[in-house]
Amino acid sequence: MNIWNNKITPSIIIFIIVLILRIGFIKTYNVDYISNDGVTYHNIAVNIVLGRGYSNFPNPPYEPYFFRELVYPLFISSVYFIYHKLGGDLTYISSYSENSIYPNHKEFIYLKIIQAIIDSISCVLMYLIFSLIIKK
Repeated sequence: MNIWNNKITPSIIIFIIVLILRIGFIKTYNVDYISNDGVTYHNIAVNIVLGRGYSNFPNPPYEPYFFRELVYPLFISSVYFIYHKLGGDLTYISSYSENSIYPNHKEFIYLKIIQAIIDSISCVLMYLIFSLIIKK
């Protein structure tokens, strides 16, 4: 148990530094950018939150879409669900744009913040795992 006591302060410092760096990237780098795959993931997540099933289509009939794997759209939809319950507006992206910039989707920022927190936690876990390996 003593090993964990010595790792608390560095873990907190690593978490804060990585989180600050990631939040800084969110605010400065590709702020409103979304890739072609991202449009698909976004529309699937919006449909899940709005109760229309696992579909990529923004208009009825909402036919099932089986080309994308299940986990990441479910993760996005869980973030969007909280965003929507807090009063945020979810809208589809009707088509992919060449410049890939979609400035009116504030849900992207919330998703990027949650991903930054998860990234920061993973860096702390990596530090703890490496410290255990080096200790042996």
